[in-house]
Amino acid sequence: MTRLFPILLAPLALVADVTFPLNPKEVECVECFRYTGLVTSVARNENFILERSDGARLPMLAENRFDLSPGDIAEVRGKTLRHDNGMCLQHVYQVKRLGRGPLPPTQEVPLEKIKAADHANRRLKTEGTLVLARQDEIDSTYLQLILKEGSSFLNAALELSDGQKDNLSDLLGARL
Repeated sequence: MTRLFPILLAPLALVADVTFPLNPKEVECVECFRYTGLVTSVARNENFILERSDGARLPMLAENRFDLSPGDIAEVRGKTLRHDNGMCLQHVYQVKRLGRGPLPPTQEVPLEKIKAADHANRRLKTEGTLVLARQDEIDSTYLQLILKEGSSFLNAALELSDGQKDNLSDLLGARL
């Protein structure tokens, strides 16, 4: 019997695991910025995705606790820093909440059509068969999932509540 479970892939894969403080010797300031946009997703560690009016979806690394929620319209200020690995990331040090707005609609995308370049930082809904489910080795509050559809695979992470941590193996073979 096929079991169906709803799954929404939150667009936080790029920012969820970065923590502060960073070693100042490992970064250089590229530019200062000020953006206004809609917060579409917030990780437990306060990193978030900001969608600007021009459609750009930017991962933001929070240097402080800003208590943002999806749907907040905010002006953010910070610095774009180039890390020793060459990546440039937006580090936010100031947030001004301007109001609330509607979240963009969740896009339904077949698993085999999901591409990192086209779907990064978007709210997606997809479907596949769960072939691997395990607690994350670094942060046990996350569940690592691998979904399969045809010859395509998707690696995802979901934040777990305490009650969800017990029966991970029960989900194998489920359609998510």
